Amino acid sequence: MKEREFMPLSASRQFPEVLPQEDFSLWRDAPAWRNLTLAAVGFTVALALLPFTKTADRAGAPDQTEQIIACHGNPAGFAGRSGSGRVVGFLTIEQASRLLQNTQFTSRMAINPDYLANVRSLVHLDGDQDGSRSVYLVPSGLTVKMGDHVQLAGGHVDLGLPCHYIPNLITKLDSQN
Repeated sequence: MKEREFMPLSASRQFPEVLPQEDFSLWRDAPAWRNLTLAAVGFTVALALLPFTKTADRAGAPDQTEQIIACHGNPAGFAGRSGSGRVVGFLTIEQASRLLQNTQFTSRMAINPDYLANVRSLVHLDGDQDGSRSVYLVPSGLTVKMGDHVQLAGGHVDLGLPCHYIPNLITKLDSQN
């Protein structure tokens, strides 16, 4: 049996005969690397600035969807249904305060300050199941009582005040009660 001969490790590696120049510059002497770096920087800057550009068809004020996205909002917290319904009750000040805090937390948006002090009513919307109620604000200057049939507007983003919403509102008292 023949003994194995080991080759020294240095013999198996190929070392360059010419060592790199002492004044070698990656930026100057490697144009492919330089061009790749410039392209990567250009794309990164373009992608970073993309959300801040507006096209001609979107040159106006932001729409509701843009406002919700910008505020990281959740419209399900304040967006009720429009239509008509019957007033079946009212919230106490404590109940209204707790509900307001909960709604602002879940929607991640604040209520328009013009609606902070409004009375909150419980409304049974026409067509809903028996016993279901939704909260709608009574605008200042309008007086409603239990049993009144009213017209309703669902809550929506306030485009005039960033990251705020206008809550569900009673818009008018129906003449048919």
